[in-house]
Amino acid sequence: MALLTALSVPGVLELVPPGGGVTATVSAAAAANSQPEWVIIPDLKITTSNWGEAQGMELARAIDGDLATFYWSGREVRAGDWLELDLGAEYELSGVRFLMATTSAPPAGSASTSSDTATGSVNTVRPYDYVYSGQILVRPAAGAWRTVGELDGRAEVEILFPTQPVRYLRLRVTRDQVYWVQIREIQLLAPPEKVAGDRAYRPAWLKIRAAEEAYTEAVEALDAALARWDDVDTGAVEGLHARIRALLERARAAYDRGADDEVVQQATEALDLSRAAAALVIESRPAEVRAVWVDRPALIEGPDSVRALLDRLAKLGVNLIFPEMVWRGAAAFPSETAPRDPGYWRWGDIDPLAFITAEAHARGIQVAPWVWVFAAGYYHEFGPVLEEHPEWAELSRDGSPFSPTEWGTAWLNASLPEVRAYLIRLLVEIVTRYDVDGLHLDYIRFNEESHIPFGYSPATLERFRAETGLDARSLTPGTPAAARWDSWREALVTSFLEEAVQQLRQVRPGLHISAAVVPDPEAARRETHQNWPLWLRQGLVDFVAAMNYTPFPGEFWSRTRLAQQAAATPARILPGLGIWLVTPERMLSEIASARELLSPGVVLFAASTLQGEFYDRLLAGPFRQGASSPLSDPEGAWLRQCTAFVQKWTQPRAIQVLPAPLAAGVGRLAQLLPSLPGQPPGRAEDRDPVTACQELLSEAERQIAGGQLQDSSQAAVERLANDARYLMILAELL
Repeated sequence: MALLTALSVPGVLELVPPGGGVTATVSAAAAANSQPEWVIIPDLKITTSNWGEAQGMELARAIDGDLATFYWSGREVRAGDWLELDLGAEYELSGVRFLMATTSAPPAGSASTSSDTATGSVNTVRPYDYVYSGQILVRPAAGAWRTVGELDGRAEVEILFPTQPVRYLRLRVTRDQVYWVQIREIQLLAPPEKVAGDRAYRPAWLKIRAAEEAYTEAVEALDAALARWDDVDTGAVEGLHARIRALLERARAAYDRGADDEVVQQATEALDLSRAAAALVIESRPAEVRAVWVDRPALIEGPDSVRALLDRLAKLGVNLIFPEMVWRGAAAFPSETAPRDPGYWRWGDIDPLAFITAEAHARGIQVAPWVWVFAAGYYHEFGPVLEEHPEWAELSRDGSPFSPTEWGTAWLNASLPEVRAYLIRLLVEIVTRYDVDGLHLDYIRFNEESHIPFGYSPATLERFRAETGLDARSLTPGTPAAARWDSWREALVTSFLEEAVQQLRQVRPGLHISAAVVPDPEAARRETHQNWPLWLRQGLVDFVAAMNYTPFPGEFWSRTRLAQQAAATPARILPGLGIWLVTPERMLSEIASARELLSPGVVLFAASTLQGEFYDRLLAGPFRQGASSPLSDPEGAWLRQCTAFVQKWTQPRAIQVLPAPLAAGVGRLAQLLPSLPGQPPGRAEDRDPVTACQELLSEAERQIAGGQLQDSSQAAVERLANDARYLMILAELL
């Protein structure tokens, strides 16, 4: 039976440091009362049935011993979902305590202040986010599950049961619910006589363990980066490692002396440095798109707040923003076409779009206003345009103007000529009145079919009948006639985009036009009648931001790959990361996946959540150096990336392992680089470095296919080929 370790409770336990050789004792009062105590299980692990993780509140926070942090699921839980604890060995337990939901923000200076409360538009105080109905089951290492209690609808629940050996404990949800779940702590309970032993951990031990685990991950990250031939400042990283090891030694010594305040200080610094070291091994690309959706909550606070936000984004090397300027049909700026958004009252007489554009340009950031196109209401309420023109609302198959979800989206009718004309006037107004660099179109689609089909207003049904002779209300799913109904609605969206782009390009020929799209192209067409691969092929949009919001790295990778295949190139796909759904570590992992797939950049959703640990990890890692944008300066971006490529592959470490033809090819490319700066686009000389890069890539692929590379060269040549492929992706944007 494994030995329990317990948190210090004054007057109950005398706890000793690991290796102290002193037996922990139990007070007479405690022994007499036998009240169960919260115990720390060193090897405790926690898993769920894919509950997800929101806002960086990872699952481990539910068992981190810190009541100021909490886990937050990425979705509502349903009957059959489960959460399971694996204690690593059998322990004598007599209860469990679930502390769920939050009723106030963490205290200032607590471990979670930097990330849990720095969420802008996302309120993390959720008193109703907990599991309402569920069973608690336990089982030993070998044996059957036994139900020991049930949740009773309260956010804080203590369940006691007869003391018994437990290896696994499971919470099984027994009823669907609409709320997500927050768990501040799951506390395992044992009677004092079972806790006593010759080894017990004080809470400070958890800080040492967290720092040690982070240091191990940092060392592994460096080894992996070197094996991948990432461009790493090895000396700087190893210097951090040495400082971390010294801090951990001091933390352990302080623990042995019982100086827990010093333990927390040293271990916390070691943890922060370990994270910094892990971030430092991530390459910071010299050329890529770093874009951010700047959502309304990040804008409405006023000019001073926006100016500070832009300073922070510039520090990250962000070179493109999508400020949310038309939201639910209301304009953030004084529009001659659309009603004004009343939420911008703090701006006074200052025009938000003019201000944002000027301030962003002063920091080298391009601006493409983010416009809600057909969505014009939310949370089962019309926005101002539909309040003024309710006859413009599209209807669902059930005759409702709202989707039957918690979002309750209302949609403009894409079949009405007056709606289309209104929207085009609004888009043209933006690009003619303001010095913007592009337009970013959102909700340029129908409502999700799986929620409920839309397109059943009398005007839409009549137009479809007049053009096809079919009654959409009587079509059988899966028939050619039903497919025609789908393609007809898809054509409504595409034809609107064609009309809008034609007018936009007439008044602003060099305008970048982009759209936020469903990343899976088949799902985009099937679910929302959004044929964005066709838009790319026809040149209606310059690129798309694939809304790849998922907490699961494998899903992010596969969706991005699907989008790239549909576009026939990664060059026009910018994966969108939903950072509110992931941890900082997973955010970095998704950026790494996008780069592995040769994406020319990423888009982060959204500015109001890009704070705390998320911001710090980007600043220390992939965004620590500025980046030239291949959208605003394609020639300069290509040159800067190519220069970094040459510098990397002419280092002694690379020359030692590269086959002679490749080393010579890198040398020839280096000789061509000085010919590029200052030459006007279109001259023959501009193509020389690109041609040399293509020849180098072909040689690398030939070497790989030949199968004759030595082990010491294989990884280097594969990485060189991938670096060259990225240069060729950027060349597509020249």
